[in-house]
Amino acid sequence: VTQMGIPKVGQHPDFLNLIDTRESEYYNITSSFVDIKGSTNLYDDYDNEQIYIVTNTIQSAAIHTCLVFGGHIQRLEGDGLFSYFGGKTVTEGDALKFALTAMSVFTYFVENDLKRIFELHGIEDIYTRIGIDIGKNNNDVLWAVTGTTECFELTTVSKHTSFAKKFQNRAQSNTILVGGNVK
Repeated sequence: VTQMGIPKVGQHPDFLNLIDTRESEYYNITSSFVDIKGSTNLYDDYDNEQIYIVTNTIQSAAIHTCLVFGGHIQRLEGDGLFSYFGGKTVTEGDALKFALTAMSVFTYFVENDLKRIFELHGIEDIYTRIGIDIGKNNNDVLWAVTGTTECFELTTVSKHTSFAKKFQNRAQSNTILVGGNVK
């Protein structure tokens, strides 16, 4: 977290101690991944500046929506956004509820409001896909620092973290695909 209280990417406040100690810790978390569907194909119809506007607009909207609902931005990944919901002061149920609510609000916004704004600027057929899964118990998700001393990331190691990204890849346009633990 920065001095002004604005969260930094990849800096979940409940696990910052792991950066200095290089220890690991098990703790549950809900993972979500937002992606622009068919983003590579956008280069067939739009120039780099237009694609930047689309990508930055979608990522900015996703960031703000996640933050409003208590999410923590883990990373910006190309045209995608990976985030966590939950932590040591949030119940598993609340974390999942916050993630589902945030991603539902975001999907509605993209499907309706952003669609109209993009169309006013001649940009059409922009869709997102989202995957969500939860590592439900404290043995499902390992928090650790990966990388070297100079280049590292505080992240999770869990099949549920991986599933969130895989599920978004299988989701239909402007939909959310959830894992078995969510169901």
